[in-house]
Amino acid sequence: MDKVISGINENRSLYIKWMITIFVPIICLLIPTNEIYTHEIKLFLAVTSFCILIIAFELMLLIAIAILFPFAYMLVSIVPVDVALQSWTTTAPWVTLGGVILACIMERVGLLRRIAYWCIIKLGKSYQGLIFGILLGGNILNFITGGQGWIPMAAFCYGVCKALDVKKHSIDAALISLTGGISVSTSCFFFYTPFYMTVMLNNARNVVPDLSVNMYSFFIQMCPYALFMILYVWLMPKIFKPTLQYQDTDYFRNEYAKLGAMNIKEKKLTVGIILVLLFMLTGDLHHLDIDWGFILLPWILFLPIINVASFDDIKKTDFTIVFFGACCMEIGLVANYLGVGAAFAAILKPLLASSSSYFILMIIYVVSVITNFLLTPLAILAAFSEPIAQIALSLGIHPLGALYALMMGLDQIFMPHEFLNYVVIMAFGLVSMKDFIKIMTLKTVLATVFVAAVMIPWWYFIGII
Repeated sequence: MDKVISGINENRSLYIKWMITIFVPIICLLIPTNEIYTHEIKLFLAVTSFCILIIAFELMLLIAIAILFPFAYMLVSIVPVDVALQSWTTTAPWVTLGGVILACIMERVGLLRRIAYWCIIKLGKSYQGLIFGILLGGNILNFITGGQGWIPMAAFCYGVCKALDVKKHSIDAALISLTGGISVSTSCFFFYTPFYMTVMLNNARNVVPDLSVNMYSFFIQMCPYALFMILYVWLMPKIFKPTLQYQDTDYFRNEYAKLGAMNIKEKKLTVGIILVLLFMLTGDLHHLDIDWGFILLPWILFLPIINVASFDDIKKTDFTIVFFGACCMEIGLVANYLGVGAAFAAILKPLLASSSSYFILMIIYVVSVITNFLLTPLAILAAFSEPIAQIALSLGIHPLGALYALMMGLDQIFMPHEFLNYVVIMAFGLVSMKDFIKIMTLKTVLATVFVAAVMIPWWYFIGII
């Protein structure tokens, strides 16, 4: 009987999800057109909302909808093929591909686990120490993979929960898993992450051609946010009371001992990663696109003379992230082509004309948070970086301050679909939606206070507003 009731409830939930997915685009189509809300923008919003809702409600395999998404724009004849697939002519999808394969290589040769276990052994003498060990490991992993530590970190946190016998849907599962998620998502907003920065800067340079940010300057401009991340992770177990009686355990020490001394492949891989980081750090000297480091390194590791990577790494690579990332960029690129960004600027600029720079940045931040609920970070950066830079210039504000306000809003989420990293975490099935919403909503609220009280004053202090 319970199974029958459960089946009925599941079917009812599925019907409701499909009804919302169908009716929201219909509402977009029923809104009358005008000189801002054109016929093309109407079709764009209908197609985009339909596909985004399919992703949010998990009604289709993610990689399938990610591949179909740009072709849907062509199907309704709002863009030609060269616009619909334009993201593949940029470096962002190739950086993502390189980072994901690099993470797989690190996992297979043992370097990823070595870093993660080491961090927990050094810090994990208590529950708080365990959490901070995961946080440190995720930050290191994300830094050396160019922001592509999502899948391996989610898998690692799943392994930690299983090793400690953490129950499914318990608060401990949420705290451990979401600490891993925060470590590899929030760190993208103070460590230079090529695929985010490339999309943002390339679009903003249509307005400010000489706009430049390197790894040093980005970290200095955004470093207070690292403090927020640390403070929030410290706060999480104090607010959301854990039930796991954790003390220093031999499990991680034993697993670390099993890895033995670094093998030759780990050493070669470490040298390769160090060279890529040096290449990125010296961008102002060689003036080459620093994206090339993460694009080329995984493939160089396949060379016979190096012999670190293998075909197994390709087989284990989840290409969903690559196609979904390109799809998210396409949303923004199509929006730009249709003038969605220009329409947004036309609406927003008069409302902000007589406002202070502080208020303008907060409005941009809030709009970003709201828009991220409907779109994705890459789509927002691709669609709105140029108009935000244009608005900032016209109102006498440094474009970087406005762009960073836009960027900060992308880390504030309420639901997993807003950031692919959390989709991956939720796919392991350990975290309940209730716990996810509680923990991430509180983070959003506190982060908003932090942006208003610390980040914007910091940008004033260093002169980028």
